Amino acid sequence: MAESQGKVLMGGRKVSELTFYDTLIMFLAILSIILLFYVMLFGNRMPPAVYEYLSLINRWIAFIFLFDFFRSLHLASSKSGYFFRQYGFLDLLGGIPIEQFAVFRLARIVRVYRILRVMSLGELIHQFKRQLAQNTFAATILAVIVVVSFAGAWVLRAESELETANIKTPADAIWWCLVTITTVGYGDFYPVTSSGRMVGVFVMFSGVALIGVLSGLLANQFVKITKGLESEENGAEKKPEKEVTLDMLQAQLEELKADSQVSKSDSEALKIHIEKMNKILEQMQSSMQDPKSPSTKDRPP
Repeated sequence: MAESQGKVLMGGRKVSELTFYDTLIMFLAILSIILLFYVMLFGNRMPPAVYEYLSLINRWIAFIFLFDFFRSLHLASSKSGYFFRQYGFLDLLGGIPIEQFAVFRLARIVRVYRILRVMSLGELIHQFKRQLAQNTFAATILAVIVVVSFAGAWVLRAESELETANIKTPADAIWWCLVTITTVGYGDFYPVTSSGRMVGVFVMFSGVALIGVLSGLLANQFVKITKGLESEENGAEKKPEKEVTLDMLQAQLEELKADSQVSKSDSEALKIHIEKMNKILEQMQSSMQDPKSPSTKDRPP
């Protein structure tokens, strides 16, 4: 487990490498257990359509946990170590799409909680910023699952037993939630009761907010790509300038060597000047071949 900074979480990953994905899995486990206990406590008093809807959502979440188990098993340096010593078999049991097996998902909550307890808030923020795009996308998925889970159940509770309503089955509720939260709004399913319409308003604003977050994320990524391309172009433009300067120095050196009108009194000074220019040319050529070498300006005279 992960009670100290040197131990691993899952799949051979260290505590310092905890990602928002692990936190996402923890919140999904909490959500699934809340739905499980809600169904167990109030299942007899809720409409059959709502009971079937919550059970369906719980089964869908189970497939996410099943995927996470195989992912962790694939990333583990020791398959048997993950399955037995890190209690990976509890992850497998928690991924079985049967309501009673959702209790085994408590192991995921405890595991991530121990990781969060030994990490500071600054470390968590740093890790979130380091993978901002992936973490924002994961948070968006979590928000969609939460909204669809509760909004669909509530609208079914308000609409399913009303004769004039058209949202009466779990499939109708899921379709309506997804169409509304993506701001598509086909209009084939819509709430007719006051409480159902209030849920609809909540889903609409949630969809607008989520799309705004994703749009800002995409715009930020495009800006980063554009800046990267501009920096590459600027770097490519600097190299020809250096080559032009080198060609000019070489031309001047050849002119001085070919100048036969230089007096004998200036021959020594000309010789020293030519030697200096030769050294400058050698330094510039070596700096062009090895970009990491210091420039001629940084070399001592």
